[in-house]
Amino acid sequence: MIVRRYIDDALDNVGGFKEARECFGTLYWYLRSDEFVKIADVRLGIDALGIIRAFIDDARIDPRYRRLQLEKMVANIERRRARRHAPDALDEVS
Repeated sequence: MIVRRYIDDALDNVGGFKEARECFGTLYWYLRSDEFVKIADVRLGIDALGIIRAFIDDARIDPRYRRLQLEKMVANIERRRARRHAPDALDEVS
């Protein structure tokens, strides 16, 4: 995806972590808030959460940020999805 490449390029630039961090935050908000993105993984097979997952082991990012922010973002969205994908929740999406 374009966003993943944008973050990757930002991390390659001096001082680019701030831009990457803002992208992660915006993407996290988007994954939590946008109704279409919330169901895109099921309906379209598009998983924007994969962008955040791709950077969890990226050595250019401070390990504390990866552990305390990125891993928690992924866990939170996965928890929300698990609740939403429960049998009763799928009836509500249809």
